[in-house]
Amino acid sequence: MRKNTFLAVLAALALPVAASAQVSIGARLGFAPSMGKTGSDTADSSVKMSDWTKSQIPLQLDVMFRLNPQLSLGGYASYGFSQPQLDLEGTRLCDLDGVDCSGGVLRLGVQATYAFSTTGQFQPWAGVGTGWERNKVKAEGGGENVEVTLSGWEILNLQLGGDYLASPQFAFGPYVMFSIGRYGEGKISTSGGTSMTSDFTNKDAHEWIHVGVRGRFDL
Repeated sequence: MRKNTFLAVLAALALPVAASAQVSIGARLGFAPSMGKTGSDTADSSVKMSDWTKSQIPLQLDVMFRLNPQLSLGGYASYGFSQPQLDLEGTRLCDLDGVDCSGGVLRLGVQATYAFSTTGQFQPWAGVGTGWERNKVKAEGGGENVEVTLSGWEILNLQLGGDYLASPQFAFGPYVMFSIGRYGEGKISTSGGTSMTSDFTNKDAHEWIHVGVRGRFDL
């Protein structure tokens, strides 16, 4: 009897959550300038992020599971087309004649969002997340290329936005996000087959400020 009573109470608590839970798919487009420093394997070789990667144009996909009308948990995947500088000892390789540079910033992680209001056409929300980040820069010139990759933990990102409800299933609106992270590893590889990986002892913090728009579709 006690077992049946316990199961009945558990079902009563779980059913309202299951009934209201749904999947939400989000897509974001933004612009994000960089701040802080890259970190390095020696105390004096860390450079400003803006001298390494000036900014990025991130495209982000959110997959969220709504636990109740206000709270959602899920994950994100973001790829940013970056504007690299690749400043090495005062020389910006990307500014040299005959050198072409490209780059990208990959971010993967988990996040939670909270809607302050679920009624009305405009619904403000806030979010928090954490994950992993990889910043890759490639320089090509004279038939040779060099690829440098920095990777590490995105310690925290803080988000704030507002959704305009266009229909019961679709909403869109602006968002801003501030993230802080530390690169813990650097890797250099060349077209000649040379490759070197180094763990950073000097883990300086770097930051991104994202400003953009988000679309959200509730399944």
